[in-house]
Amino acid sequence: MNLVRDLLVPFAKTKSGQWVGPHEVARGLSCNCICPTCGEHLVAKQGEEVIWHFAHRSHGGNSGCGEGAIHLLAKEVLEESKGKCIRLPGGRSDDQNYLMEVQSEAWIEIAKRRVDALVTVRHRSRIGRVSGQLASLFPYESLGTGPIAIEITVANPKDSEYVSDMERADLSSLEIEIPPQIVFKKLMQRRNTGTGGGVKSLIRSIVLSGGTNRRWLYNKQWRHKE
Repeated sequence: MNLVRDLLVPFAKTKSGQWVGPHEVARGLSCNCICPTCGEHLVAKQGEEVIWHFAHRSHGGNSGCGEGAIHLLAKEVLEESKGKCIRLPGGRSDDQNYLMEVQSEAWIEIAKRRVDALVTVRHRSRIGRVSGQLASLFPYESLGTGPIAIEITVANPKDSEYVSDMERADLSSLEIEIPPQIVFKKLMQRRNTGTGGGVKSLIRSIVLSGGTNRRWLYNKQWRHKE
């Protein structure tokens, strides 16, 4: 059993619906938080031996709620990121990929699957080394992409059957991995450094700006370049 994945919950929701981490609330039941996955009351654990986390008030806990909380928050962040930049695999670090449309929980008829999000992106990359006035007038080339399916993976990467379905639909598909261990590590760093911004900003940085945690499951350009 993976204790981080199955038992420890990194995020909770307040009664007003705000996402919070264990370092942002009062200790124990005084946190007045609920599990975003199952709706049960949570206890904020702020001990010295185990990394700070939330636990279900019932001692048995609910397996998978920690994973579910990360997945739910990541999808919500992605849905709210229209107009922001997202990093795509294989691109330059200074490329700008603007999310023009974001449709959460989209059904793909040809693939017979529901995806976490279906997005369209406007891609801007530097044309080359230009200087002076030209650099300010024509610094980028801009083009739109076709739809891209985005999947958020916490513990179970997409399998070959999923990839085959995306190939059949000829739909580019991107997987963004958010391991619980990384989430808890970043939460601990925020606790130790007093970094603000809330847990939404933490997950937003992982979803939009992460570099090595994303990969193309299928890119339609591969087919059309053959």
